[in-house]
Amino acid sequence: AGSSYTFYVSSGTYDLKAEDCSNNVLDEQYGIQTSASSTWTVYGGATNSGPSTSGDGSVSVTMTNYTPNTACYVYISPSTSDSWGSDWLGSSTVASQGSYTFWVTPGTYDLKAEDCSGNVLDELYGISIYNSYSWPLYWAEPGVGPQSSDGMATLQVVNHVSDICYLYIAPSSTSEWGTDWLGSGILPYSNWQEFVMEPDTYDIHADYCNGAEDYWYDIWVSGYTTYDLY
Repeated sequence: AGSSYTFYVSSGTYDLKAEDCSNNVLDEQYGIQTSASSTWTVYGGATNSGPSTSGDGSVSVTMTNYTPNTACYVYISPSTSDSWGSDWLGSSTVASQGSYTFWVTPGTYDLKAEDCSGNVLDELYGISIYNSYSWPLYWAEPGVGPQSSDGMATLQVVNHVSDICYLYIAPSSTSEWGTDWLGSGILPYSNWQEFVMEPDTYDIHADYCNGAEDYWYDIWVSGYTTYDLY
C-alpha cells in the first residue's frame, strides 16, 4: 500500500489485474495500450464511512489546522450524499498548527471541520480529490477577517517571501492597522489565503516569523483580487 513497482514489457495491448494476498481483486483493466512509459494506479481499500490512517486508502487528504481552535470533528462526505455521515476524527483531535491525514477513494467530496463546541471552522463543497489533497483551515474572525457575504470583495494574498506570523490589512484611508487577520494562525511561505472585505483601497503590513516586516500600499480590492507579496 502506497508503494510502486515497475514492470518491463514490449509495446502492445494488455489486460491487467492486481490482487491482494487473499486473492481479492483490487483492479482489473482490459485492452490497455502500452508504449514508452505507462502508469497503472491501483485504487481500493478505503471506505467512505470513516478514516484510514494506515495508508490502505488510495488518496490522502491532509488537513492542517491554522486556526487558534482545536478541531474535534471532521466530516468527509461524497458530494452525492445528503448526509455528512460520521465524524472521521473519532476520539482524536487536531490542535492549532497540527495536521491529520485521512484516506479516501478518488471522487468528489464535501468537507467540514468543527471545533470542540461544534462551531464550523471550514466547510467546502464539490472538491475533486483524485490526487493527494491539502486542506488548510484558516482563521477568519468576524469583524476582523470576515466570512463572505453579498456585496463583499475577496482578496487572495499569495506569500512569496517568508512565513508570516502577523498580517494586517487596513483601508488606506485610516492610520490604524487594527487587529491581526491571521489570529493565532500563520501564512506559510509559498501558500495563500483568502480574506473577505468591503470593496476599497487597502494597505498590507506583514510581520514575518523571522522578525522582518514588509508593507504594501494602495491595493484596490473589488470582486476577486489576487495580490502577490514579494
